[in-house]
Amino acid sequence: MSPPTKDSPTSPPAPPPGSKWAPGAEPLAICMSCNSTFPPHFAECTNCQVALSIVRKCPMCGKVQSANHVTCIYCADSFLQEEGLMPSGPGPITRRTLRAEQRLRRLAYAALAAIVLVGAGLVLRRVFSEGTFEEIGQTYILESVSMRAKAALDAPPVKDLKPSDIVIITGYTHDMVGNRWFRVKSGEINGYLQAQDVAPPRSNDPEKGFEILRHSLMALDKPEVLAQATQAVELYHATFPASSHYEELQWLLAEKTRELSEPRRSAEMRESARKIYEDIAKGHGEFSDRARETLGQLAASPPPESKKSQPQERVETEWPMERGPATGSSESRVNLSAPIRRVTVVSRMPLYVRLTQSAKISPGVVLQGQFARDVRVSQEVAVPEGSSAVVMVAQGGSGKKVENLLLTGASIRGESYVISGYARGMEVPGAGKFPPSKDLPSSLPAGTTIEFRLLSDLVITQR
Repeated sequence: MSPPTKDSPTSPPAPPPGSKWAPGAEPLAICMSCNSTFPPHFAECTNCQVALSIVRKCPMCGKVQSANHVTCIYCADSFLQEEGLMPSGPGPITRRTLRAEQRLRRLAYAALAAIVLVGAGLVLRRVFSEGTFEEIGQTYILESVSMRAKAALDAPPVKDLKPSDIVIITGYTHDMVGNRWFRVKSGEINGYLQAQDVAPPRSNDPEKGFEILRHSLMALDKPEVLAQATQAVELYHATFPASSHYEELQWLLAEKTRELSEPRRSAEMRESARKIYEDIAKGHGEFSDRARETLGQLAASPPPESKKSQPQERVETEWPMERGPATGSSESRVNLSAPIRRVTVVSRMPLYVRLTQSAKISPGVVLQGQFARDVRVSQEVAVPEGSSAVVMVAQGGSGKKVENLLLTGASIRGESYVISGYARGMEVPGAGKFPPSKDLPSSLPAGTTIEFRLLSDLVITQR
């Protein structure tokens, strides 16, 4: 095959008059099949026998393009000698590529920003939903107590508080068995306290203040807190004189005062309740008629001291426990014909139980014990030393703390009682004293003494 002539249609274009191609920018022939290059006057590939294409290679960026161009379409470098080899700016294809890359970068940045904002929003939502709450009131601690992670007696403690410590109230709730709790904040720690563990609260908001004070009055179970409850109700009235809730708070206070007076046969508390009823009866609200009706009932019934107990037949109750050795009168026979009296061991009273058998500790395990000392009410022995007691390791929670020990039952003078008490500490022979928040050992030996506090009054039948 002979090479093409100058008149061949594949001849490369000539430079403009008065110009010449820059070094390296001269046209050349290329085979699109095998990529072989030839001088520009060749028309056919000697290897593939196919027509050649006349192209130009940019000396600046090395990109191959049509020989008809006098400027690189990628880097805008001139192919003419007199204009030099430095590009004046990006070419049209490069400009399109750069614009596409910029759009992709902007889209990537926008997507990344959206992801960051959504993630930050989720984190903030979780933080605010779990860690911060609206402050609706404040109160202070009545006795040493542990703030818990949840509104449950077997929930793990998060902070120990001592009497007079101030806490912020952020909410209120009930647990599964009906106990009333406040959600509180102490310092930077949030947790829960039973309503009876704190003094009746105060607030700067009439509605929220009414709600938390009502919640507190409903849980009131200690006569010694009645004075503080009365002050809280009167402070609410002085702070919000236009509130319509004052009468309801008075009614609750009167009902609780009368309720607490009955088991204690207190004429003074009964008279305090009567005075509150009289104050309510002077009004014209919903509770005024109820107060007048209650005053009529109080006038028709004798005071607690004048009531005489009627003999009742003693009922035997089965109690699933092992009997400890009888000491004193804990298991003695009683005179069934004697009149029945009732002695009330008030809540929060300390009770000391000594384990009679060693036992391994795990949730749900029942331990046998005896009361380590007499429990006295007004100089009278209500629970004799040696009375049998049942202790259980709480099934919920970790079950690994001293405060997870619960006093659940007792046998006193032949009668069986259900008790609700929680451990406030214990002393283990050879190991010393354990506070409520300390981990329990894997087993407890016989002779371990546990201090319990009652969660509710224990009414004991006496003859």
